[in-house]
Amino acid sequence: GGNFLERELGLSLAEKVGLIFGDPFRGRAASVRHDTLCHILAQMVFLPISKIREQLIKAGDLPSLFALSTVKKKADTPVASAVVVKTLSHLSSTGRRRRTEVLQDLFQQCGRLERYVLAGLILGKVHLNVSGRQDLILKALSFKYGAGLESLTSAAALLDIFGLCDLLEEKGIEGLKEVTLKPLSPIRPALAGSNIPSDLKFPAWFECKYDGLRLMIHKDTDSQGRALAGAFTRRRNDWLELIKGVHNLVQLLPCRSAILDGELHGTILDRWGAPRPATVYEVHSYLRGESPVPVNLKYVGFDLVYLNGHDLTGLPFRDRRRNLETLLTPITGMPLPLPVVLSQGSRVENKEQLNRLYEQYRHQGHEGGMVKVESSTYPIAQRTTNWMKRKPEETLDLVLTAAFWSDPTAAGNRPFDSFIIACRSPEGFKEVGTVAGVDAGTSVQVVQTIMSQNLLTGRTVEHRGSRNTSAGVELAPGLVVSVKFEGIVRPDPDRVALRSPRIVRLRVGEIGPYEANSLEDLHQIQLKHGLG
Repeated sequence: GGNFLERELGLSLAEKVGLIFGDPFRGRAASVRHDTLCHILAQMVFLPISKIREQLIKAGDLPSLFALSTVKKKADTPVASAVVVKTLSHLSSTGRRRRTEVLQDLFQQCGRLERYVLAGLILGKVHLNVSGRQDLILKALSFKYGAGLESLTSAAALLDIFGLCDLLEEKGIEGLKEVTLKPLSPIRPALAGSNIPSDLKFPAWFECKYDGLRLMIHKDTDSQGRALAGAFTRRRNDWLELIKGVHNLVQLLPCRSAILDGELHGTILDRWGAPRPATVYEVHSYLRGESPVPVNLKYVGFDLVYLNGHDLTGLPFRDRRRNLETLLTPITGMPLPLPVVLSQGSRVENKEQLNRLYEQYRHQGHEGGMVKVESSTYPIAQRTTNWMKRKPEETLDLVLTAAFWSDPTAAGNRPFDSFIIACRSPEGFKEVGTVAGVDAGTSVQVVQTIMSQNLLTGRTVEHRGSRNTSAGVELAPGLVVSVKFEGIVRPDPDRVALRSPRIVRLRVGEIGPYEANSLEDLHQIQLKHGLG
């Protein structure tokens, strides 16, 4: 790693690190999607897009199909890494037509291996076989610049590894003095790292786990006393203008500056007119103006990492919680455009108290609960075993009725990124959600079953998600899978959907589609849990 970073290649330090990570876009969203590459390949080989998608199933993944699309084993003139990286990094600033022309030209210059690697880089599927890449890079940077490893690790958490490289290359080790936690500079939040173990040590803090959008609210005050606000998602996107009421909330916070961690949560009316917690998908759809029913939003604060010029991440959770309660209590319950509340939580002395609180949260319709070690600090941008989840999981046997081509961000060589799952109903098979794909090994079994049982109907399907539209193929009912889930919700009066579904097993040769779970089974489970 160190030798590569030192070499003169015509690349910046951040661009070299991007190559090591297999990420020429340096943490930003790729400007070229899977479906766009399919269309580019179709134009290059003069085939209809439907034929490309058929070939994709046989090839296994898009990089392999690009490699098979040329008879040239090697490029006539080797394509320099710097050319590829510089070209890809500037694609987002070009128009769609120009972007397509540039990529076609780049692919035409490549031999088989180069085409495979180029397509893989664009789709985020190329990684050097280096375990703990970021740790290795930080050690190399420590040696190169003579900086302490701990200070580099902290800076990378605040900036990300690419931002750190840009800073070091521009300002050297002196630039690290500028890297501090401060309002309006987004950070990635701490994440729960495990489920609650059977030997959990008590006492512990146990709080409600809400189904919402992770949101860090920032407040700062300028020299004229005006409040400045930010509302950053887990991916550090600022949704301030998307979420109405954040400005009002921030102005009323009784402090000069703060960074709160919490969830944008909502309440919705079910078909009987009773309120229930909205799912994260319903909250997201409402913000995008796609929800058929209104969602009453509120901000649930569960941590405080910065207050009045002081970084609180090094304090124990119990102290951060005390500061959070002091900050939010005066404005909790106020009739704001975006109301703010403290997360429900309590100190528990034993497993019985924890179970009692957990059942209370579930009865309220929430996801479950979260244990937090009271003495733990706040690890920015890291998963921590000091935060432990407890959520229910159940299993249903459902039928795959459509398969969507792999997403650009999907890892591994898998032709399908996700599937539509359906249950039996009097009208046939009724969709109950979209489930993420399976691992590479199981994916091979899925493809083999689809082909051997002739499940492809020849019809294409599309799924409009919160981020993009996925293209796929319709499947005849035939492949049954066991699916774990965490609850059943009603996105609208005539539809049920699974919360957080996940395929855990293929039921090939075990049960047929007409032995899968029925819509009535889902209604019974929903009734049992009181989630309707």
